[in-house]
Amino acid sequence: MAWRIRLAGALALLAGLACGPALAQTAPASRTAPRQAAAFERTFVRADLASAAVRLEAALKAEAGGPLRPAGQSRAAGLALLAAGKPDEALVPLTAAVAADPADIRSWQAFSRAAAAAADALEENDYQGRARLRDRAAAAAYRAYERAGSPADAAALPWRSSAPWRPGNPTGGRP
Repeated sequence: MAWRIRLAGALALLAGLACGPALAQTAPASRTAPRQAAAFERTFVRADLASAAVRLEAALKAEAGGPLRPAGQSRAAGLALLAAGKPDEALVPLTAAVAADPADIRSWQAFSRAAAAAADALEENDYQGRARLRDRAAAAAYRAYERAGSPADAAALPWRSSAPWRPGNPTGGRP
């Protein structure tokens, strides 16, 4: 008798698996409508980095000062200096690029790379300078992540392997 109940349960389960896709196709449009293509849901959130990013944005706007060139021109100048191996000099035009258009994630990415490279180029005994630049690099990278408009944009961000805040990297870049 118990085997009949088990058999009936198993048949009901198989029927549900076999008919599930067909039933899903006939669901009302309100339940199957895709979500709006607005901002994607970020799975990685760090309040301390978000706060540091807000403070960094305000500081960069203050440091940039007077009239600004368009963000694209400043970013191109900064990337050229970065490619020439002058990361400390690249920070000046990249600061202006971020201040000119804070919504452009490419400027935040470039600033993050330049700050990290400038930190690596400092003398080993300049601990405060290195820590300040690395904090700025982390905050800028997080701001780029916050401003990314799609998962593809977020996946294309240049994460450093030594960054402990990288999404999906629980070891923080350590082997």
